Amino acid sequence: MKKPSQLFNIISNKKDNYLGKKFYLSTLTTAILGAVPVFAVANTADQDTKTYTVNTPTIVPITEGPDLFRGKPVKHGRLFANVELAGADGSDVASNPAASMAEVSGYTLNIQEAITCPLAVTEQACPIGAARIEHDGNPNAISNNNKVVLSDSAQIQPAEPTTKQISVFGSYVYLYDKADESAVNAVVKADNNQVIVNNLISHNQQNMVGSSIYVSTPSAQTGAIDVHSSNNSVLIEQATITKIRNGSITGGSVSANGKKAVSVSVLAENNKVDIHNGSFTYDIWAAGGKNQLVAKILGAEVSASTGRDGIASLIANNNRVSIQQGNFNNLLNGIIGASITSSAAQSKTTAQNNAVKIAGGTFTDLSQVTGANVQSGSQGTNIVGNKVDISGGEFIARGDSTPQGGVLNPLSPSFMGGFVWGTSTGIVVASQNSVVISGGQSEKIGPIWGAVVQSQSVEHALNENSVKISGGTWGAVSIVDGAASYSAQNKAELNRNTVEISGGQFSKPIDNIFGARAILGSPTGDTQELTATGNQVLLSTNVPAKFVAGVYAGGSDLSKTTLKLTDNKVILSSAPVLDNAIVSGAYVPPALLSKAVSADIFTGNTLVLDNYTGTSKLGSVGNFQYYQFVLPESHVVNESVALTTTDLLLDSPTDANKHAEIQSVSFAGSPRALNVGDKIYLIDADTINGTLGNKDQTLMVQQGVTLETETIVKQEPNKIYLLVDRLIGAEEPQPPVIPEPEPEPETEEQPSGPEVSQPIAETPVPVVASHVKPEAKTFSEGYLAGALATIRAGDLLAGQGITEAKLVKERFAKWKGFGIASGIKGRYDTGSHIDTRDTSMIVGLVRGFHLDKGDLTVGAFFEAGRSRYDTYNDVIEGGVGNGTVDYSGGGLLARFDARSGFYAEGSVRAGQARNQFDSGLVDGFGRVASYKANAAYFSFHVGLGYEWQLNDKLGSEVYAKYLYSRLNGKDVVTTTGDKLSFDSVESQRIRAGGRLHWKLTDRVTPYVGLAVEQEMGGKATATTFGLPIAAPSLKGTSGMAEVGLRVLPTEKSGWAADINVRGYTGKRKEIGGNLRVSYRF
Repeated sequence: MKKPSQLFNIISNKKDNYLGKKFYLSTLTTAILGAVPVFAVANTADQDTKTYTVNTPTIVPITEGPDLFRGKPVKHGRLFANVELAGADGSDVASNPAASMAEVSGYTLNIQEAITCPLAVTEQACPIGAARIEHDGNPNAISNNNKVVLSDSAQIQPAEPTTKQISVFGSYVYLYDKADESAVNAVVKADNNQVIVNNLISHNQQNMVGSSIYVSTPSAQTGAIDVHSSNNSVLIEQATITKIRNGSITGGSVSANGKKAVSVSVLAENNKVDIHNGSFTYDIWAAGGKNQLVAKILGAEVSASTGRDGIASLIANNNRVSIQQGNFNNLLNGIIGASITSSAAQSKTTAQNNAVKIAGGTFTDLSQVTGANVQSGSQGTNIVGNKVDISGGEFIARGDSTPQGGVLNPLSPSFMGGFVWGTSTGIVVASQNSVVISGGQSEKIGPIWGAVVQSQSVEHALNENSVKISGGTWGAVSIVDGAASYSAQNKAELNRNTVEISGGQFSKPIDNIFGARAILGSPTGDTQELTATGNQVLLSTNVPAKFVAGVYAGGSDLSKTTLKLTDNKVILSSAPVLDNAIVSGAYVPPALLSKAVSADIFTGNTLVLDNYTGTSKLGSVGNFQYYQFVLPESHVVNESVALTTTDLLLDSPTDANKHAEIQSVSFAGSPRALNVGDKIYLIDADTINGTLGNKDQTLMVQQGVTLETETIVKQEPNKIYLLVDRLIGAEEPQPPVIPEPEPEPETEEQPSGPEVSQPIAETPVPVVASHVKPEAKTFSEGYLAGALATIRAGDLLAGQGITEAKLVKERFAKWKGFGIASGIKGRYDTGSHIDTRDTSMIVGLVRGFHLDKGDLTVGAFFEAGRSRYDTYNDVIEGGVGNGTVDYSGGGLLARFDARSGFYAEGSVRAGQARNQFDSGLVDGFGRVASYKANAAYFSFHVGLGYEWQLNDKLGSEVYAKYLYSRLNGKDVVTTTGDKLSFDSVESQRIRAGGRLHWKLTDRVTPYVGLAVEQEMGGKATATTFGLPIAAPSLKGTSGMAEVGLRVLPTEKSGWAADINVRGYTGKRKEIGGNLRVSYRF
């Protein structure tokens, strides 16, 4: 193994006196305010690209000099590709522009061997990196596009067992201006600096930072400090770091500090840490063995301070941490997308769209995973769109101890999209922050908050924050809140926050699952307000829970408080395990609720059982004004009970005039016939407190969007159910009367013979009470639109397609290709109407044969097209639908032209139609009913006609045609669960008409025509749940007029064309144009 060597010589060791303080200039490559670097032996340097490589084991060189912050002599150990150091006024190189704006950009340091921080270094750690700017007296700097790459045999290790460490920086800027200036105007920028770790073994490390900026102007009275840190990063492909003491891995770090009336502005954006694999152990050692040191991974870290009259603006946007794999121990301060702290007298803090994403790895004693961790500002705090995304990883709470006797208790991580803490007079806003968990595992997890504000502030606003859990294996989980507010003093609002648990395995019940939580602080005045509306909890898996609420509210004393906890929702789906659980729309401890100035924790709160199949007996259900049920397929009418609980509270706890209602009931799954007298059991409770507001009132039971049944809401001492009342539109059915047998007359005793059986009364047939809603007709309209597309395709063939036969007869008895394109816009009266916009085409081959009695033309073709349509149903609501039909198929055609002028024609076609229909009908849960129907079609036509010449230019034609088309039936299930069974749609039409054509030249012939058409079928019948749907029909009479121009081929050119415009009126209102192009081979 190579011995460590003193790789870089100390180029300058001169002493200079600036403001009575000693200051030494030293550097790795010794760039002294822009001087040309000088290198020692055993290193490579490319000065054109500013790339320098350490490829032998190296001890960091030591220089003596004052610490800029403390002013006392220290022994520095620094290793940088380029360093700029300056005294208080930069007078040693007054002509150098760096005296007013220092810049070190574009440098690269490659470390491929071991680096050791010597024991003799006075400072806590040896910094190494690509670029360093350190000024006393010049608070302006630029450091961009610098990079450190650790690869090959790179190591960071101590010379001997010691506390000396090494910190790695892509860029390091340290500006400390003690000059006695009345004003300062400092601008510092660090962009696109990087630390790239391809391979590293480290035994004693402190920090690894893409860019670090420290600015302080303690003597300035006024002015401004403006710091911008963006696109800085740490990328770790592979590393083994066995001791990280009091340190961090950070994409971009900024600390800006002003005094007196100096304002500070900090922007950190798009900084990141990406860890693909590695092992990281954070040391918990501390002097005396009792203090836990800082240990963290941060996308960006921002801090600022000002004097009493200074103002600070701190912004961190779009910073992130991404971890794919690795082992991480003792991250006591956690993994954070962006961190903001402030000790400014006046400050505003903002964090937007910061994120942490963990896809794998093992994390032992991790304190938190947070998108944005922000100290509240006195002039306001905004955290928006911050996110934690967990798709893998194992989280272990183990605990640890130190040789000095320190103890680390086991840590279970909290997951927080956004976190605000501190004390502030400003408004705290947290919106659209989220935690998304799709994988991972842990025996114990701390609180999971979409957003949490633990700030003693006058006002909190937490809106649209969320937690979504769809996977993972979890043990004890204490709290899952969409949003949580703690210590708001005068006003708090928490609106539209959500928790959704749709998957994952949970071995223990979750203690609390709340859409929103508010624990109020003490008001500063005489009033306090809490508003929480639109919050929601959705449980759609077998998650166990003890306490579920749309909103939970509390505080030490609510005697000055007005509460409005309304329009919140709890949705139970699948089979959550809720044994003896409390389920509440909004919950306030009764002792606190009774002290409130006014309170509404009832209005609009809704409990939804959507395909709920749970068998748990709940402990208490209450503070819901509305109950909605979508009963599962397994629910058996007259037997099953949807929900079982010990206590059911039906009345508002604060308003005796408000009572709960059964708002809606519908069925999912397979169809079921509801008969008069059936009972649909909804709730079974040991104790029911209160009375339903719609007891003994009518409620229409919905099955999807197509069926409804009239029922009566019934409440008994321990049950709530629906009684199917009667067939809608009919009188109360009477049971059949069974006549009593007439008494037999007395007769003489007869000899015994075979017994004669008596008539047995028939069992009454159940009376079906369900009926189809009128608006269900829209589904049949959509299916009929699919049939219309294939009908119009047949018209194109029977008209322009067959015309090809005449061209063959008149010109050439040879194979020829042809193509027809058509565009049509139409309206069809179906009882309501359907509007269509079609494009279609036919391509094929035809050939003519000259026979003794006439000419025969035969051909084969391929057809395809698309129809976009809108359906308009004659109902008040939900009658407008739209869809698209795509069809393709093929067929054969033939025409025989007799010498006498008579002709006969025919065709046959078959193919597939693909129909996508959106009905516009919406069920009780906001789902739009739509379906896809793929069905085969078949069509044929036959026709007879006669042509004759009126003179040498003018000819005429009369014809009659029969056209048949069939679209096969199809069974479909809509997106709302409605089962539809469509019968085949058959169209039978007779068309009769005539044409006049004028021979303009031998090749060009214009023509006009009139026809009348009678549709004898075209009815779209269907059923839903076995009951008939109103059927739209095309049956009726239409008139047609057409005008066209036909261009025939010449002997030298095989091209021919026919342009046709056709319109219909009557039952069928249509305008369209066809362009036919053919070519003779």
